[in-house]
Amino acid sequence: MWELFKSRRPQKASEARDVAASIDGEASTETASSSGIEPQAASNSLAIINAQSATANLAGGAKRCHLQSFSHSPLPSPEHTRMLILDPGCGEDELSCNLETAELIRVQDDYIALSYVWGDAAYKTPILCDGKVMQITLNLAEALRGLRDPVAPKRLWADAICIDQTNNVEKNHQVKRMGTIYTSAGQVVVWLGNDNEDIARDCFDLIRSTNSYLDQQLAAYGTVLGIPTLAKPYPICDDRLRWDKARKLLSLSWFTRVWVIQEAGLAKRCTLQWGQYELDFSHIMELALWQFHREDVATVIGPLKLARLNNLCRHIYRTYDNSITWRTNLPLVREVMEDNKNQLFLDVLFAASGMGAADKRDHVFAFLGGPLSFQPDGQPLVEPDYNKDLLDVNYETACSFLRHPREAPFLLSRVKHLSLNNLGDPNIPSWIPRWDTATEFTISRHYFWYHAGGTSNFRPEIRGDRTLAVQGIIIGSVVFTSRIIYKHNIGTDPNAWDEEYRAARKPFIDVLWQETLQAASPATGRLENEFAWTLARAFPATPGKTCDAQHMAEFATYRHLLRSAASESNSQPALGHDIEAFPRNFMHRLNYCDDLRVAVLDSAQSGRLGLVPHVARPGDCCCILLGVPVPMILRHVADNRYILVGESYIDGVMAGEIVESQAEGRVKEALVIIT
Repeated sequence: MWELFKSRRPQKASEARDVAASIDGEASTETASSSGIEPQAASNSLAIINAQSATANLAGGAKRCHLQSFSHSPLPSPEHTRMLILDPGCGEDELSCNLETAELIRVQDDYIALSYVWGDAAYKTPILCDGKVMQITLNLAEALRGLRDPVAPKRLWADAICIDQTNNVEKNHQVKRMGTIYTSAGQVVVWLGNDNEDIARDCFDLIRSTNSYLDQQLAAYGTVLGIPTLAKPYPICDDRLRWDKARKLLSLSWFTRVWVIQEAGLAKRCTLQWGQYELDFSHIMELALWQFHREDVATVIGPLKLARLNNLCRHIYRTYDNSITWRTNLPLVREVMEDNKNQLFLDVLFAASGMGAADKRDHVFAFLGGPLSFQPDGQPLVEPDYNKDLLDVNYETACSFLRHPREAPFLLSRVKHLSLNNLGDPNIPSWIPRWDTATEFTISRHYFWYHAGGTSNFRPEIRGDRTLAVQGIIIGSVVFTSRIIYKHNIGTDPNAWDEEYRAARKPFIDVLWQETLQAASPATGRLENEFAWTLARAFPATPGKTCDAQHMAEFATYRHLLRSAASESNSQPALGHDIEAFPRNFMHRLNYCDDLRVAVLDSAQSGRLGLVPHVARPGDCCCILLGVPVPMILRHVADNRYILVGESYIDGVMAGEIVESQAEGRVKEALVIIT
């Protein structure tokens, strides 16, 4: 039978089920049952060959041989794990390996940890492990072929093989040790798959050369924003066909999976391997940071899916504290790593929100080995438990954050409802973040100057019916919400704008201003200033650095730049004729308005303009919660019960003005129940 499945091993996922059916047809029900496998289960997949016997002609005559299915032996202690010793081989040679049990401290730096995408569990192929048959996914088999040495055994760690995936107790324990496993490896290799289009070499060369030029400029000018705006002829490649190769790289499944974040981030050395070509992982992160910090770089190289990687770098990777790391290899990544502002564990989960995981509970469990995943007393914020359902995991995680003095004030800001249906789901409390929901930006960060709810501690009461009781001050109702702000409509490239604005040759920002002006009538003389400051959220990370005159000049330059771009018929985006006046600072802040709406309030105690979630509607109310840095938009249900719509920026209340009025007796707080 070993010869049978060797000859019929599926080379592609599409062949897997045909092979399974072929082998199933030749396998007897009697043999399957005698091996402890129910006949029905034996016919479901390639697993039948785990228990089938093969007939081999040996010296002296025919003799029946049995290939047993592999099963893991228990680990001797919590300090142990398993190492995969991959036998040498080339090309399509069959895969075989052995497992050895070891304490991590005894094999530190002496193994390669594999980071890969599992792939579809329905398509598997057999390998020999300790002389027995083990089923692994086609993706893992492909990775092992790509990594094995032609002449010498290689020590690896791969989760699907080294952890008993059928044992929840072992999984719960090993999940807590994942950080140590990847930190202890001499190298982490990211297997991206085979280079079927033969583009990996040029793609990697393009990324290296772009980073090389920009890093040289950083060394020459000292700061990212001090580098002159790129001008034609561009010193970096602007060939969109070449950059399409990078787009294909970033569309590979590995970049979307939640577990790989920690696996790559904690590595001493991390290498992307695409077919036979390699790229240091720091290069892809360096490019993500350049695109984020420099609008001109983003315009030249075109749209790349790097925003998520930028978030990972700024909000997750710089929380890691291992000293030997790829994170010091390149200057911009190194600069971000050195600017560690005592991140929140909330932001670790938030930065990874929406990434793929076969088990949605892993949006929490995948990060429990990180340095921020503990309470002040050293106890873990959350214990991984695969016996609990997703809602319970999310609820208990949210409660743990609310009991943590550093994390609690920011929990509600991490709630992002994708739609009105999502907002009104009666089965899920509106105040619990859903970590599998993809979101890039948040208005509130712990290092921003905002303190709308004052400086007192946030002390909510978590009630038995899973509602949240908090003290708050209702400051007004929403009377107008604008069309949704999308990042592609506020950029400098008219080709990326929606057809409505391209056809009218009218920038989105002008349409947004006119609608806001009409809704806020009668308008004050400072409404345009309030509008511009609201879009920049009053520069939350750098208070006082930009004066009103400078900000309004940048706002005017930005609008002029977009109007000029709208009137030009050329297909390439313009960076502006006066490149030194490019409104880089304002545009960087404007990106954070993505997926929000401008709102007008009827409040007499606060400013009238704000930024609110895209699911906000007229009639929603704005509430200052004591101890929470930013105002919350609530939707009234009954009596003092509300649904949480989401966080907001409201001009004129972000520095605690309402709480001061409350202290003076001009406004009153009340009990608010969030359902």
